[in-house]
Amino acid sequence: MDNLTLEHLAPYLPYGVHAQSENADFIITGATTEEVIGDNDLGEQTWDYEDVKLRLRPMPYLTQEIDHNGNKFVPLVELFCIRYNRESFDIVEIKDNYMRISWDKVRSRIDTFMYSESTQSFAFINQESGKQYRIPYQLGMFKKMYSWHFDVDDLIGCELAIDINSIEGKETKGNG
Repeated sequence: MDNLTLEHLAPYLPYGVHAQSENADFIITGATTEEVIGDNDLGEQTWDYEDVKLRLRPMPYLTQEIDHNGNKFVPLVELFCIRYNRESFDIVEIKDNYMRISWDKVRSRIDTFMYSESTQSFAFINQESGKQYRIPYQLGMFKKMYSWHFDVDDLIGCELAIDINSIEGKETKGNG
């Protein structure tokens, strides 16, 4: 198993991601190439990378309501709203890794907005033509996912992070 590195941690640094070591829970406040800097009840401390696991939200939670810093929302809807005005569509269905939306008042046109974990990208599927279009300029969407502590790079699968919802003895479901 590899160890967590600054490269893995860097996208989360601006967003106060939670982490844990064998005997401490903390919020990461900084990092060097050698160690992770964090803050907990004992104040600021440092940990070696091999002793740290990030607490991240698995990607399937994109379509579920989460509570992040006291705000409840469905992330995929919020990501879609980065590109489109909330008043311009109605949500028809949300499930798995996609949501179906209606564009007009008579609801005659329904399209799909989705996230593909295999290509790590967002796409839009026009239901009339069946064509799939990759959403341009996705950087803002990915920054949002990092800010909400989503496991964009499968660090949980690599055993470098833990599912934020699986922490025993803590009421963390959906919290960030």
